[in-house]
Amino acid sequence: MKEDINEITRRIIGCAMQLHNFLGNGFQEVIYQRALAIEMRLNGLSFEREMEMPIFYREEHIVTIPVQSAPLIPVDSAPVIPVQSAPPFRS
Repeated sequence: MKEDINEITRRIIGCAMQLHNFLGNGFQEVIYQRALAIEMRLNGLSFEREMEMPIFYREEHIVTIPVQSAPLIPVDSAPVIPVQSAPPFRS
């Protein structure tokens, strides 16, 4: 039986919180992407770090391109997670 979407989401948020508690703020997105992949793997969540999108014209495949508009991680055919970083707050 597939895991409930709410449970998957809870586990993903837990991974993100663990990651943030450990690394904190200020790193580039790629650091968080790679660390989140490690945390999710350690927590038994399946994912793909990079995706490809097939392009069709009139039902014929033209090309497959990498998706680079946003760093995405699909998890267990459920949520798609944009991994982004922001500059640290300065007061």
